[in-house]
Amino acid sequence: MLVKHVIVLKRRPAAIILDVMDVQESLLSSSDAARHPWERARFFVVKNLLKRYARRLFQTPCVVADIGCGDLYVLRKLAGCMPHASLVGVDSALDDLQLPAGGPGDVVNRMTLHVDAVEALNTVRGSVDCLLLLDVLEHIADENQFLASLLSHRSIGPDTVVLATAPAFQCLFSAHDSFLGHHRRYSAGRLLGRLRDAGLHSRAHGYFFTSLLPIRMAQVIIGKTAPALKPEMQKGIGGYRRKPLVDELMSAMLMADFMFGAALGLLNLHIPGLSVYAVCKKQS
Repeated sequence: MLVKHVIVLKRRPAAIILDVMDVQESLLSSSDAARHPWERARFFVVKNLLKRYARRLFQTPCVVADIGCGDLYVLRKLAGCMPHASLVGVDSALDDLQLPAGGPGDVVNRMTLHVDAVEALNTVRGSVDCLLLLDVLEHIADENQFLASLLSHRSIGPDTVVLATAPAFQCLFSAHDSFLGHHRRYSAGRLLGRLRDAGLHSRAHGYFFTSLLPIRMAQVIIGKTAPALKPEMQKGIGGYRRKPLVDELMSAMLMADFMFGAALGLLNLHIPGLSVYAVCKKQS
């Protein structure tokens, strides 16, 4: 039986928990070896944000739903650090029988997979403690309708922590976004506006991966002056070829990038990045 646990969000002097051991864990984990550095660093960001705003997820029984879970990378990683969590994965590309082979502990027994979000939430007894929308909204043609349908479900309660991330700044929209199926990119204001319209209020928001901004800006400029790549020449994360030393350096750089931005946040200084996040709860 899934038990609902109230997550108490307390303000602390620090804007975020920065665990240096998490960096080592992320860099040394053998399961991460073949992953794109961006994926590894984004999980580091997600884990740190959840530790700050929903720390009980790591200590007590809870329900975590990942909408747009892809190949289960985030859920597998969360299973390793949330030993009491029941995990719900949703992705339209999933096969109902595509359960993960192996993994940390009893992850298979704690995970259910679905192709439809409402269907998945219907299986939850009580409330979802954490709802993840990691780089999902940009793929939805009508994100307002999607959010309204999702957040009105009886399993999404006032204590549900919603963590959303998205690619930042519409001015950086490029052919690569189109290749990935993106309809838009978000500023912090736009993301918060969509979440607010759906009945959420922000506990925290900001940008991360500042160091990638110049690279994307250069890609956009080049893309406007050079012939566009044919679809078959475009590559996403799935087509990435591992470069061991470069990957380790890139992962470490992006994690340090996030930590630096979070440290500036302690001084109430917020700098732009290639991605934007928001941590929310339902308005009371």
